Amino acid sequence: MDKQSVSAVILAGGKATRFGGRPKSFIQIDGLTILERNLRVLKDFFEEIILITNTPEIYDYEPDLKVYPDIIPDKGPLSGIHSALSHITTDAAFVFACDMPNLDRTIIANQLDGYLRKPCRIHIPVTGRGQEPLHGIYPVEALGDVERILKQYQNPRIRILFSHFPTLFRRVDNIALAKHVFLNVNTNEDLRPLTI
Repeated sequence: MDKQSVSAVILAGGKATRFGGRPKSFIQIDGLTILERNLRVLKDFFEEIILITNTPEIYDYEPDLKVYPDIIPDKGPLSGIHSALSHITTDAAFVFACDMPNLDRTIIANQLDGYLRKPCRIHIPVTGRGQEPLHGIYPVEALGDVERILKQYQNPRIRILFSHFPTLFRRVDNIALAKHVFLNVNTNEDLRPLTI
């Protein structure tokens, strides 16, 4: 895969209210923060890695990251996607949530392969629990639609975008793998299956 064509984007804009307000990127698992675990995987695939957060100052220790805030704040994850597509220097962004500690190289490689075969489309995995919009690939061409939705809706959910911009959904049939990879750490309970 051409590392120049897609950027990795970590969305770290949530308030983590169910986790006591602690930045979930810094949760440690097996001696590494979730951010460090993710960067180890991302560096195999992406030359440009950016992080979207409204507290950029807490990430200034990480030289490999470009860090940007939301351009249109207080509109949820779609604001992060908007900022990402506004800042990347590539054709598309692989966007995922900062509280996903189990990124999988095979699933990322398959998503990137699907995008490179059919670019100019959003690529979203689908599991038994539904769509996974925060583990998707978003082309820069979607930026105009993202911005319109942010301005039009009070509570603009990412899924609204899928009815405005061509979107491909790819099934992940391995239930155990999907449950592992798409795990979000929202509470201490979510950490129980993981070694800390």
